Amino acid sequence: MTNGPVEKLFELAAPGIKGYQGSQVAEGHEALAAYAKHYRQAYPGWKLAIERMVAEGPWVAVQGVSTGKGLELRFAALYKVSRGRVSEVHLYGEPGSLQKSLSLVP
Repeated sequence: MTNGPVEKLFELAAPGIKGYQGSQVAEGHEALAAYAKHYRQAYPGWKLAIERMVAEGPWVAVQGVSTGKGLELRFAALYKVSRGRVSEVHLYGEPGSLQKSLSLVP
């Protein structure tokens, strides 16, 4: 997701993938590609580091850190896998770490 052709994500994501972040909902490959392109442009060198991953049934929970130029954001994500592809993504970020990265708080 952080480098290489954005279209490679489509191999992992179901065509009707739904992404939830706060009150926002996005659906489909185009929305997924737009999300990845946004972070790549906004934060050069954007990377995701996975610290923990737990799976049970169709659900996979991930905790990690998203970094890039001017960004350090701790996050958690919950993925639903259906027929070998991600069909849902629920993203949760730590606002305090984003505010610190943006120098909004000490």
